[in-house]
Amino acid sequence: MKKIGLLFSILIILLSLSAFAQKKKTVVAKGSFISSDLTPEQTKAKAIEDAKRNALVKAGVSETVTFTDFSYKFEDNERFNEIFQAISSIQTGGEIIVDKILNESKSFNEFGNMVVEVEIEATIYQHKQKADPTFLCRVDGIDEVYEAGDFLRFTVTPTQDAYLKIFNITEDETSVLYP
Repeated sequence: MKKIGLLFSILIILLSLSAFAQKKKTVVAKGSFISSDLTPEQTKAKAIEDAKRNALVKAGVSETVTFTDFSYKFEDNERFNEIFQAISSIQTGGEIIVDKILNESKSFNEFGNMVVEVEIEATIYQHKQKADPTFLCRVDGIDEVYEAGDFLRFTVTPTQDAYLKIFNITEDETSVLYP
């Protein structure tokens, strides 16, 4: 199993513990992206992401950004290693579905960079409850790399009662592992 897929699975676990959709809004929003080295499709995808962020803001959906820094030190008689990692988490108070792309334009600016602008119509689902800042979940026993045939075994310890759903997300498919 790929490390990235595992990280997305853990993220989905944590997000599904506190996310319950309530209100539904339809909004129209614009987005753009300027690129000097991406393909037209990649640049369009970035413009759509910008439009999605703008749609969430337009719908009044809140956003919580958190950062966690880690420092690891390993030492033996021959080596000393120090590793720094930072994890950022952005949690929005809603979900978005792009219903249709209303307008799309491609052009080049004075520097020769491709400019893609899009206008989307999107449905926003606002969560009825904000995430509980007192809720924490500890996940232990996950290895960095798994080989084919290896078993995935880990423990999840929440600070309070919760429902747990575990998803396996790969490039090709998504499936529910638990329950």
